[in-house]
Amino acid sequence: MNKKAHQMTKRYKLKNGSDIGYKRAVSNISKLLRKNLELTSTQITDRLEFKVNELTFLLPYLTGKNILSSRRTDAHTLVYYKNIPNALAELFYPQPKYPQSVIKGRYTHRSK
Repeated sequence: MNKKAHQMTKRYKLKNGSDIGYKRAVSNISKLLRKNLELTSTQITDRLEFKVNELTFLLPYLTGKNILSSRRTDAHTLVYYKNIPNALAELFYPQPKYPQSVIKGRYTHRSK
């Protein structure tokens, strides 16, 4: 498979030789991090028995999609953890939902 394949279409290889898809990989990662753990990418790879460097591009992709969050520790290691949604914040500050056909782009007009 192409190395630059999109993360959702890529097949992720396990140490036992089998491979799994995007949805199953994300559900396995979510189940692991649901226990309020903060793990590095190598720890996640070892515990879920993925091959080395299989999750190199998936974990930052999930961070961008707000499925996971990441932070740097005092030792400058990057750790990932599960987003725990705040129900009160979602209730009091709901996100606006616009249909995709309405917003075509954003223009900034400045006076000269």
